[in-house]
Amino acid sequence: MLSDEEIKDLFEKWASEQYRFSTAEEASEFLPFDLKIPKSKATEKLAGIYVTKNEDKYERWAYIVYEPPAIGIYVEVKYPPNKPDFAAEVKQMEEDKKAGISKGDQPWVLVTVHGLEGIGCEPGYNLIHGQKYPRPGFVSWWDNGVLYTIFGTRGENGTSLDTLIGIAESMYEE
Repeated sequence: MLSDEEIKDLFEKWASEQYRFSTAEEASEFLPFDLKIPKSKATEKLAGIYVTKNEDKYERWAYIVYEPPAIGIYVEVKYPPNKPDFAAEVKQMEEDKKAGISKGDQPWVLVTVHGLEGIGCEPGYNLIHGQKYPRPGFVSWWDNGVLYTIFGTRGENGTSLDTLIGIAESMYEE
């Protein structure tokens, strides 16, 4: 697992190879959908909105990154061809846990964001060869062809699933 500094270095290299925008409106011009962004106090310090440079705009992903970049909260947004089966994903994670494949200490659960089905997980650790490696919690949902996933900060004191759902809900505020 990488240190915070190594993660920051990788992020800076990656970010330098993407389109970078300051507003959702600017980024939306390069995407096949209008980008929603959080309006939560937990996401007040926007570091930037990044869009991958795929030739086909339907294959581009957007990343809404908050301070501190690389180790703070971020939103991944993509336009996949099919709606995920969230219940099947939760069931698969349960089976993987029983089989010893999944190394996470927290289960995936079904959640609701703005009346839309999704999945989420509390922050915590991946347990690999007896070592604990911090990982973020997340919430993911499908909205009219767009898949949003919000990742929080890492570790047992990372951004809680309830906070992540609140951030997600803020994307629908006027």
